[in-house]
Formats: sequence, structure tokens, C-alpha cells
Amino acid sequence: MAPTKVNVGANVWASISADASITNKLATFDAQLADWKTAHPAPSHAAGLPYVPYDGYYMQAHKGEGVLDAGFMSGMRKYGIPINVPDSADSKQWREEQSKMARETLATTQEASGRQVAELRAGFGTLKEEFAALRTELRRLTANA
Repeated sequence: MAPTKVNVGANVWASISADASITNKLATFDAQLADWKTAHPAPSHAAGLPYVPYDGYYMQAHKGEGVLDAGFMSGMRKYGIPINVPDSADSKQWREEQSKMARETLATTQEASGRQVAELRAGFGTLKEEFAALRTELRRLTANA
């Protein structure tokens, strides 16, 4: 009895998931990601953040906090609804310090991300080749089914 496409697909998936080298590479990737997160902790804004400085801003959110979308925040600003920022005579200085910290965080994150992406690309190059070989084998098997 000729194998069905479903059986062939299940067999290919079983061999992929049983392949220790692929499993090890995925485990290595998970470990590298955890290490990167430990080395680059997200800034905490427990006192609030009046403005997210850029898309993809990396930060910690805390239980019970909320994050508002840009449209809602725009309406609050437009109608003068107070935004949670520390009350002080030095609020301009505080905003400047926050902006400086955000720029530094962005630069550090971009630099670290660039290195991490290069490492991940190198590691996944091999995976890509292995999956291409598996895809070719799956096509060959399904063509004969």
C-alpha cells in the first residue's frame, strides 16, 4: 500500500522533531534569547511614562498597570487631561532626562540587537539548509504517493 500524503507528512515531521541537532539548535536559541534578556533588562516605568519614544520600545509592564494606545493619549493631550508625570518644578529637566535615557536605551538596544541578529542568522543558516533538504525529500515522497 502506497503511503498517503498525510502519512508522509507525519513521518517527515517525526524525523524533524526527533533530529537532535535541530532540537539542540532551538534550545541554544532559547538560551541565547534568555541570556540577552538578562543582559539587557527592560527599563521600568513604575511611576508612569508620558510618551513612548519609538515603535517597538522595550519596557517592563507591571501587574495592574495599563497601556493606552496613541489615539487615546492624543485625545488626553488635546483636551488637557493630565498625564501621569512626576509633579515638580523640574518637570522639564525630568522630561529631558527621560529623553536622554530613551536615546541611550535605543542606541544600546540597536547595537545589541544587531549583534544578536548576526549570531542568529549564522545559526539559522544551517537550519535553513537542513529544512531545504527535508522539503526536497517531502516533495519527492509526496510526488510518488
